[in-house]
Formats: sequence, structure tokens, C-alpha cells
Amino acid sequence: MTNLQTKYKILTWNILWKHRYEQRIFNIAAFIKQIGANIVLLQETSDQFAAQTIEAFSQNGYVIRLQPGNPTTGDASGIGVAYDPHYFIEINTDQHIDEAFQAMSIDLLPTSKAPLVKRPVKYIGNQDNHQYESPLDYGTDVLTVISYHGHWGVFAQAKRLEQIHSIDNFARAKGNAVILGGDFNALPDEPAIQYLHGNLLIDGQSTYWVEAQDLVQQLGGPTPYGTSFTHGPIIDSHQRFNLHRTPERRIDFLFNYGFSYGREYAFDGWSHSLDINQARSLSDHAPIVAGLLDS
Repeated sequence: MTNLQTKYKILTWNILWKHRYEQRIFNIAAFIKQIGANIVLLQETSDQFAAQTIEAFSQNGYVIRLQPGNPTTGDASGIGVAYDPHYFIEINTDQHIDEAFQAMSIDLLPTSKAPLVKRPVKYIGNQDNHQYESPLDYGTDVLTVISYHGHWGVFAQAKRLEQIHSIDNFARAKGNAVILGGDFNALPDEPAIQYLHGNLLIDGQSTYWVEAQDLVQQLGGPTPYGTSFTHGPIIDSHQRFNLHRTPERRIDFLFNYGFSYGREYAFDGWSHSLDINQARSLSDHAPIVAGLLDS
């Protein structure tokens, strides 16, 4: 793992399924292309305008997979994953990590590393306890990406923790690099996020993920920004009361499974330029962008 350098960009974004979605989606896809994202994780894709979503991303050179909302639970929107086929090929689509909530995964392989090659995996720490650790050297060049939309509500912290624990178990079993992004509907100090950071035990076990914005700050970059807008063109035109003095919350995250210090497919720790004002005109959430390392 020498000569590591940034090669790809990954983006996660809740794009708001209502308020002229069928028109905004074309500008959203163009904005994402302008940023230069190679992999895109989306939340609140419109089930009603799925065809327009596919067309918008196709026009900008992406392949996109969509998972619709669950009518039985009242979900009016779904989630999605898009990727640039010049850089990645799709080798597996697991549409449902768990039927009880919104999370979908895709296994991607860089076109530069095809065909798929399997190799021995080395683990950090005691070999006998390797199932509790993330691999030091991955068993394949596969990158699993997960788009997640957490259960909404201030009283749903236990439910979100349960969902995140399920995703963590899924990632732990993969044996390759895993990145999780989405609208968690969770503040940084709540149990689900603390569990991912390794600060909370479940059944005596812990995990460890690194969050992109946190890593940037740790390496001397800017502090994390709020991702849930309380004002902007879309919100101002539909709100029923003045939210201009309400602080914008950080509820969207982009996590890398395991350590993120010079490892293949880990975050580069650099701050990537993003036009927040333009994002405000396109959604009620800000996107998060991170660079990925490559060997």
C-alpha cells in the first residue's frame, strides 16, 4: 500500500422528493457531475418521478440504481446509488440490507482493477478475534457503498441505533472496503453516531468507523458544516414560520468502515470545494463530498 493518492470522489445527498422534484432533478444531477463525484449516494429519490431521475443521471454519464419507498410504512420516497461507469463496474446489487428500513448497497469494482481477484486477508490484532476487527488488507478490490435514510424523529434514537447496528453487522461480514453515507436524521452526539465512532458498546461489542467531515477537521481543515438547511430558496417558499435564527443541524454523514489513515478506499482527509449556496437552491440538505485514496 505505497504511493497512496486521491483518485475518486464520493458524495452523499438528500435531494428532497417534493417541491418541483421533476424539474430540480436535472439540475441536481448536473451539479453532482460538476463536483466530479464518481460515486453518489442519494436519499429521498421520488418514486413518482423515477424515470426522470434515471434520465437526469444518464444524461450526465451515470448509471443509477433506485430502491423505492415502502408503501406499508408510508415512505413516499426512496434511496439510490449512482456511479460513473468509466471508473467502476457493478458486480452486485443488494437492494435491501434490512426490509425494515431504508438502506441499499452496491458492490463496485474499479475498471482499472478488473477482473475481480481474491487474496488472503490480514487482520488487526488477535487472529482469533478477527471477526471483531476491520481488515488491514482487503480480500478483494471491491468497494461496497451503502445509501441509508434513518428513521425520522427525536424519539427514534433507539430505532436508529438498531438500524445502524444492522448495517454495521452487514459491513463487518463483507471482508472488503465499505462506505456508508446518508441522511441519518441523527445529531453527532446521539447513540447511533457514537456507536459508529466506537464510543458505545452493544452486547459487549464495539465497532469503528471514520466520518469524512470529522477526519478533515482532525487533520487541520474546517469544522463540519450543518447539512440540514433551515433556510434557502426551497425552504423559505414553503415554511410556515421563520426559521432564520434556528441553527442548521448536522444530520447527514459519510462514514468509512475501519481506519481511514492511508488505507485503500479510505477518505483522503482533505476539504473538497462545494457551492453551498447552489446546494440551497436544489434541496433542503447539503451534500457531503470526500476523496477516496487508491494504491
